[in-house]
Amino acid sequence: GSPAPAGRRIHHCAPMVPAAVATVTAERLESGEEASVVAGVAESLRTVCDGKHALLPGVYAVKLSKKALLEHGAPELMAMVDRRAAQAEYRDLVAAVAGTKPALTKWDMRVVADELQRFQSRLQAKSIKVYACERVSDKHTWQWLEVVDAQDAPSYVAQYDVTSMGATLTFPYATIRFPRGVYVQNFDQRKPRDAISTETPQDVWRLVESKDLVEEYTDLIDACLATEYTRGPRWNPEKLARVVAALDPTFLAKGVDVHVGYKLHKSGNAVAITHRLHVWLEFVDRDLQPNYVPQRGVGFGARAAPKDFDPTCVLC
Repeated sequence: GSPAPAGRRIHHCAPMVPAAVATVTAERLESGEEASVVAGVAESLRTVCDGKHALLPGVYAVKLSKKALLEHGAPELMAMVDRRAAQAEYRDLVAAVAGTKPALTKWDMRVVADELQRFQSRLQAKSIKVYACERVSDKHTWQWLEVVDAQDAPSYVAQYDVTSMGATLTFPYATIRFPRGVYVQNFDQRKPRDAISTETPQDVWRLVESKDLVEEYTDLIDACLATEYTRGPRWNPEKLARVVAALDPTFLAKGVDVHVGYKLHKSGNAVAITHRLHVWLEFVDRDLQPNYVPQRGVGFGARAAPKDFDPTCVLC
């Protein structure tokens, strides 16, 4: 993060959690509202990334392998291609993409994306869009194509499109990438809590200014600072999620969605185990990312903390 721009209104006051936090957020979280949204999407069609990411209706995934590309596609995908009379275009596309695979190395996703670009005008004439997608975790990399029926999903944007990556969070053992239109504020565990009041990332600040959300953003940060903790500058993702759940509607009214993200990394052996917890806020510009779903976060399938996890023991 960088120093907050001039004019940033910073509160240093007694804990100021809006009254709605104690009621609205409890109701929303206890009812599983956010989790049910994702569950509903997951049940509506297929998933990729070993079930970690759901595809919306009108979107079809093709695993990036020569075999998957060259053999006859899934029946529902080929039915869509038939409806759009795009059999020749799709056949030429997958053959060209398969030809980009080096013999002894992994797929180069930039090369795949460049190859897709050569076919986009032909496919768009048939109301089809194709994205080269990649999701990377600390243990696995998933690569696939998303074939989109532009008539069934006209506003769809692929959040793992390799040509549309923006912000990144880099940790010693992993890097999390976000698409353009998603702006991240890291709650660095190694810094004093109130550092988030004075180190607003420039891209987050530009977003809240452009959306006339400066006052709402300031209230959000104040409420995050007021969340309870035991000792040290440690953040509790669940408590932050309750704050965000209460205040997010005021952001949504102006086209921005806010989420709490976190990643818990456990390392060590049978003798000693160290937990490392990383927490951040995601500010999503819904004009640019209308169907973005957080990769990790409270209620969104992130790895849950063990029942005996004590946030005060995190060593970052």
